[in-house]
Amino acid sequence: MKRCKVVVNIDMIECEDATSEAPILGPNGRVEYVINGADAENIDRCEQALLQAVHPAVREALGQHLSACSKKKYSSRE
Repeated sequence: MKRCKVVVNIDMIECEDATSEAPILGPNGRVEYVINGADAENIDRCEQALLQAVHPAVREALGQHLSACSKKKYSSRE
């Protein structure tokens, strides 16, 4: 198997959107999570929000990657 590059991009953008109850996984593995201003200014709460936000994206990316690996292995056996 060839090597794999892992790319992570995190943007912290001020907005007027309503806060999110949980991270929302959108198309292409993009996750959005709107936290309140107090949490955005507290390093521990901000770190926790970031970790919660990336978890669904990590799971989705791993699932897609491992599925593709499995398909490659199966097709090479035929």
